[in-house]
Amino acid sequence: MHIESVPNRGSHPTILLRQSYREGKKVRKRTLANLTCLLPEAIETLKQALRGEKLVPADQAFAIEQSIPHGHVKAILGTIRKIGLDTIIASRRSRQRDLVVAMIAERLLHGGSKLAGTRLWHTTTLAEELSVQDADVDELYEAMDWLLDGQKRIEKKLAARHLGAGARVFYDVSSSYYEVACFNPLLADERARKRRELLVATEEKLQRIARQVARRTKTPLLTDEIALKVGKVINRHKVGKHFRLQIEDGVFRWERHEASIEQEAALDGIYVIRTSEPKKRLSAEDTVRSYKNLGQVEQVFRCFKGIDIRVRPIHHSTDPRVRAHVFLCLLAYYVEWHMRRALGSVLFDDEELTTKRKTRDPVAKAKPSASVQRKKAQRTTSDGLVVHSFHTLLEDLGTLCRNRCRVLADPSGNTFTQDTQPTPLHARVFELLGV
Repeated sequence: MHIESVPNRGSHPTILLRQSYREGKKVRKRTLANLTCLLPEAIETLKQALRGEKLVPADQAFAIEQSIPHGHVKAILGTIRKIGLDTIIASRRSRQRDLVVAMIAERLLHGGSKLAGTRLWHTTTLAEELSVQDADVDELYEAMDWLLDGQKRIEKKLAARHLGAGARVFYDVSSSYYEVACFNPLLADERARKRRELLVATEEKLQRIARQVARRTKTPLLTDEIALKVGKVINRHKVGKHFRLQIEDGVFRWERHEASIEQEAALDGIYVIRTSEPKKRLSAEDTVRSYKNLGQVEQVFRCFKGIDIRVRPIHHSTDPRVRAHVFLCLLAYYVEWHMRRALGSVLFDDEELTTKRKTRDPVAKAKPSASVQRKKAQRTTSDGLVVHSFHTLLEDLGTLCRNRCRVLADPSGNTFTQDTQPTPLHARVFELLGV
């Protein structure tokens, strides 16, 4: 018996189960069954059986000996190679470069000490992918020293890539002579409300002291004793300058300094931004927009200190190693920055923010775009995928594993590897990252 595919003009072929037999000198065929309605997998199984191959259930064919998280490693290392960070660190592959790349990826995966890194990267495919399975902590320290020696060269390459003519660099020192004054009515209302609440809170504490002084008629509180009590509360809410005090033996009076309050209130919502750039190069509106871009620098430091990079605690006791550790964290954030830009559609990030920063009102409070509001409300993308934070997306990618399998019928114990089938979300992430 055999299975034969018979072409059908203009339609799918007909799949027939046939038997060959001989009539005299002629070989003839008879059709036993029409298999066209069967699934291709069932037809292939039947072909194997007809060829005499031994068929066994899947759970008896092979055993999965180990499943190692792989998807997040694939995403991170793929990004590092796509943006060329590995070649920026060193143009030629070397043991030191592989160790540095592994430490950068490990910052995004787990963080922790370098010793912990040599343990944790065996819980993923990271060590295997970079062939650093045998690395110990002393070798990582040597690789950090090697990285620090090349820091200036690496920074120059990154600067050449990102800093062209007219680029702006944000840092915390500035020189100035050109001034821009801004008024934000929302900020003015907020400051006025906060000042009212702090004044009332301070008055309540001063009133308690005044009642305590008034009760002490037989043994009045002395000036120094009253001043000590007042000193503990007057500046707790940073509004002590708005009160006038009278303190004597057995006497404590206070009142609001209305002139001081009015003077401060006149400046509510007003702030001054100064720049050394001339108007023809940087308008007043763009000066304010550029100043507000410092928020991106603050976001970097939040990533450094938070759950993404975890720069602290710093498990090093020498200045060079501390600098190398911070530089590693900087390079790790550089990778995360590229990944966030590519993955904006599946993260809670506002994809329109970069464009809107250039055109929105420089003074008014920023408003999230309609698209990010929809993502946050529905928690799904426009094509129905679950929206993640960067951290939880890496965790989800980690569920895509590399499995080591052993063929049970093979007495030699040979194994093969097979990756988990990507989910639609995993496939979309790899598509966006281009890896």
